[in-house]
Amino acid sequence: MADANHARPVPKTAATDDEQGRGLAIVSALSVRWGCCPRRHGIGKAVWAELLLPSSTQPR
Repeated sequence: MADANHARPVPKTAATDDEQGRGLAIVSALSVRWGCCPRRHGIGKAVWAELLLPSSTQPR
């Protein structure tokens, strides 16, 4: 995910009836780690996440 904003993303605590504000909480819950880095041409940032792949020895 990338955008033109230079501000670092900050996870928020969304209220039950909020329509936004859960994205980074979901990314954080599903990933081993996540972060952001400047975009290649200097406009904004990109957010990245590392996920664990399921083991091939576990039954599906």
